[in-house]
Amino acid sequence: MEECFHIFVVIMLLLLLLHIPATCSAAQGIDTDLYALLELKDSVEFDPQHVLDKNWTTTSSSSSSSVCSWVGVTCSESTPQRVEALEIPNMRLQGTIPPKLGDLSSLTRLDISNNTFKGPLPDEMANLRRLKLINFEHNQFSGEIPEWLVELPEVQYLNLGRNNFAGFPASPSFSPNLEYLNVSFNQINGDIPQEIGNLSKLKSLDMQSNQLTGNIRTMYGIPSLEHIDFSYNSLSDMLPEDLCRSLPNLKFLRLSWNHLVGKFPSSLAECSKLQNLSLSFNSFESEIPAGFGNLTMLQELALGGNMLTGRIPDELGNLIYLEVLALENNNLNGSIPSFISNLSSLKVLNLHSNKLSGGLPKEIGNWSTSITQIDLSDNHLLGKIPDEIGALSSLEILAINFNYLSGKIPTSIFNMSTLEMLSLVENNLTGNLPPNLPCNLETLYLGGNRLSGSIPGLYSNNFTGPIPDSLGNLRALVLDQAENSTSQNLKHIR
Repeated sequence: MEECFHIFVVIMLLLLLLHIPATCSAAQGIDTDLYALLELKDSVEFDPQHVLDKNWTTTSSSSSSSVCSWVGVTCSESTPQRVEALEIPNMRLQGTIPPKLGDLSSLTRLDISNNTFKGPLPDEMANLRRLKLINFEHNQFSGEIPEWLVELPEVQYLNLGRNNFAGFPASPSFSPNLEYLNVSFNQINGDIPQEIGNLSKLKSLDMQSNQLTGNIRTMYGIPSLEHIDFSYNSLSDMLPEDLCRSLPNLKFLRLSWNHLVGKFPSSLAECSKLQNLSLSFNSFESEIPAGFGNLTMLQELALGGNMLTGRIPDELGNLIYLEVLALENNNLNGSIPSFISNLSSLKVLNLHSNKLSGGLPKEIGNWSTSITQIDLSDNHLLGKIPDEIGALSSLEILAINFNYLSGKIPTSIFNMSTLEMLSLVENNLTGNLPPNLPCNLETLYLGGNRLSGSIPGLYSNNFTGPIPDSLGNLRALVLDQAENSTSQNLKHIR
């Protein structure tokens, strides 16, 4: 009996010894997280909404367990309980990141976006090896992107956009699990790291508005890519002929404002999932491929600011989901395409600064009822402005300046209650303006015509008489009283 009792005591002691470390470890873990978060709170210099001041507090009786109820803090449900998410975006916090934040070793999500944290990121954060989501967007972090940051093994989402980072580390070993990478609106220079080409799971790559140079061939070997944005850099390259065969899942391709050259590859017509194609303000020399009409999922087609020639192909009339058609600043000729009436989703039409000729079609009244902006300025358009234009019930901006239009301005234009800006400068328009202008009209440019009557005029017109109070709603009105005969000052026009 005594021997059995001793065995029982030994077993109980062993169980107790096994239990004590686990209990101590749990307490130590959540306490470690508590002290790390309090260190972050102390590193915040400005908390305008007093979120951390009022909420991140402890009581003597339950200091550790209270952490899990703090704003922005999520703890694991399993034991030992640890902080697994820290999400404090959009709080306008200002401060620095303390090294002790690296003690949150169970963290899987870290979101401090849209604040004003600054300085370099501490190396101690390399201990956060369970992180899957990192969002540091819209802060003021500076220096080189730390090597440990891009090499955290579990990271799937990494957003460093809108900071002051200056570059990537040499030969970075990106997490093989990375699906989303955003380093836009920084000061990153040099070439695009070739190692990005090894990210077989990458779906979105956003590097717009940096100082990147070199070529863009790194991205071609990533078939999972759906979103590419290298706009506003200094990249110089040609688009490869097999672009869409290499990137079969591509939905967004934004390469505007670079130094890309050559012709549009015909294989672009094979990107059947493409929703946004933005290649504006490069140095492409080409006609617009008729095959672009096969991109039936397109919502935005932006090819302005290149050296494109020829006519706008009728096949673009197949793009029934198109919301933005921007072909400005090219050498396109021919007439305004009749297929625009088919683009029932169109909101923005920008064809300015081309060599388009002919008249404005009467079918303009059948254009999309959703269209808000039309810019046809600086072309070779002739004839009258059709009355049917007044049927565009959502139009906010209409610019047809620097053309050869003649006749009277249709009164239907001034019945458009949504119109905010009207520019008809430098045409051959004649006649009078109506006594009342649309109440929403803020900007009116009519100079360089042959308008007359009792409404106030702009330079090189023949308006006479007083300026009516109805013009007081205008924020921008180009008047030159020396060129006209007005009998009233302009104090009421702002």
